[in-house]
Amino acid sequence: MNFSISSPYIVELKLQLRAYCDLLTFDPFRFELTVSRNVSGMAEIDVVLDVVGLSCPMPLLKAKQALNKMTAGQQLLVKTTDPGSVRDFKSFTDLSSNQLLENFEEDGCYCYLILKGD
Repeated sequence: MNFSISSPYIVELKLQLRAYCDLLTFDPFRFELTVSRNVSGMAEIDVVLDVVGLSCPMPLLKAKQALNKMTAGQQLLVKTTDPGSVRDFKSFTDLSSNQLLENFEEDGCYCYLILKGD
């Protein structure tokens, strides 16, 4: 079978490969975030994850990776521009031992404060 450059199979393969490479090279501790809104428990945030610009499912996958490196009781603050993340993070925390402490929208970004569960 001969594929052209614009083939949807090649485009999909490139997208999947890019997402896989993002997962392999991801370091949740290299991101920085400043939030001007007063978040309850802001002084207790242990890890801040800035995944602005990434689309579904990457924000949730990277948040899961960050949570896997954390211990129970630590807090993760996630900042993303993916509108689907509202549903994703709510469902994830409902189905896991993690707790969604707060979620809000600021400057076109969706922010989630998650407490790592047992």
